[in-house]
Amino acid sequence: MTLKQTHTVPVAAAKAGISQATGYRIQSDPTLPSQKKKPRGRRRPDLDLSRFDAAPLIAFIAAKETNYGNETNGRIPR
Repeated sequence: MTLKQTHTVPVAAAKAGISQATGYRIQSDPTLPSQKKKPRGRRRPDLDLSRFDAAPLIAFIAAKETNYGNETNGRIPR
């Protein structure tokens, strides 16, 4: 954005075909995105879900769904 040398940021950004906010962002940090360091990935490994047994949870959900299916008079029986 060489227009910023002779114009204000809003005018230079408009002439360059970019938004005013982008013009101010470039002015505050003129480093190209390709020259910036990449952000680091996850610092902690993902959980090993194979260690957990899903059967109790599935049985609990199935039992709740069957109880909800037996509604009487708009109430859920306890």
